[in-house]
Amino acid sequence: MEETQAKFKAAADGAYEAYRGLKEQAAGLFPINALSAKRVLKGHVKKVTCLAWKDHDGPPTLAGADQNHKVILWDAKTAMKKQIYTSSFVMAVDVHPTRDLVIIGTMQNVCAIVDMAPSLSEGNKTRDLLGHDGYIGSVKFIEQGTKVVSAGGDAEVKLWDAERGQEIATLYGHQADAGSISFPAAGTSEQVFCTGSVDKTVKMWDLRQRACAMTFEAEGEINCVSMFPDGNAVVAGCETCNRSAVEGTAKEEWEDTTGAATFFDIRSGAIISKFTRRKQKCTNVQWSRSGRILFISYEDGNVGMWDPWTQGGIKHKIPAHLNPNPKESVVSAMVMSPDGAVLATGGFDSLIKIWGAGG
Repeated sequence: MEETQAKFKAAADGAYEAYRGLKEQAAGLFPINALSAKRVLKGHVKKVTCLAWKDHDGPPTLAGADQNHKVILWDAKTAMKKQIYTSSFVMAVDVHPTRDLVIIGTMQNVCAIVDMAPSLSEGNKTRDLLGHDGYIGSVKFIEQGTKVVSAGGDAEVKLWDAERGQEIATLYGHQADAGSISFPAAGTSEQVFCTGSVDKTVKMWDLRQRACAMTFEAEGEINCVSMFPDGNAVVAGCETCNRSAVEGTAKEEWEDTTGAATFFDIRSGAIISKFTRRKQKCTNVQWSRSGRILFISYEDGNVGMWDPWTQGGIKHKIPAHLNPNPKESVVSAMVMSPDGAVLATGGFDSLIKIWGAGG
């Protein structure tokens, strides 16, 4: 046992040193500079629930859904609407990489593929993906849009044939609501991905084996995950911080109102570090395209730009959706563009904002 523990500790220490090496290479060459607002997309009239970029080399296209039952496909450069579709209780959205197709996941336990070509008078549903016995918490097109991965309130993760609308496989492992699907950066493997769950676990899935390959345990119910761009690590965000339960100490009053984002290394299974802001719940986590910056959004309307490789913590706070009314300040959605050039945030204030480098 002691020998096994020593080997595991050596692996964990080695993983940490490898990530520290990334910091030492990048810190001087790539300092973390504050992002500024580039444009505001106005058209949603209630809380923005989810966002997704179209992963291609053409004009930057962004899909957003709100609590007013509207899904809007945006040209993020011009801030113009390309198409609109009406659907109730949309919880998840993704955009086909080459076509103006959007897949939405709803509270009605259905994934729907919608044609949102600008030439149409309005979005047109082409097919439903039926099989979940619970709301759809996350959806993702893969393999050039020919397949879809979904995760839902039934604790199941499903692989679909998007063109036929047929279920290919169901992946079992979560014990409660599953969501927040995350893959490595575009251009890397689409065979391994992760999901987060209210069962307080992150699960790594291998589509080649169609099974769970690894499980990480977090401090609380997980509402967001983001894989490191090269696929070797993942960050999981929880609304609460159960540090005392994990460490076996007396509970402190700030734990119930503080979110914890935990950085797991996949190769060693080790925890690299944790990121918390006292009395601030985290709502989303996203890596920059290079992995140099970890973005964490919060219920107070800010997005923290964390340096994950030093002890310095937050380098900048982006005032993404600050509002005189605290109930409208929540950053409810956040996605990094596929090319890493800009960050999109959506809030309870019904706005979508685009953030980028420079003044």
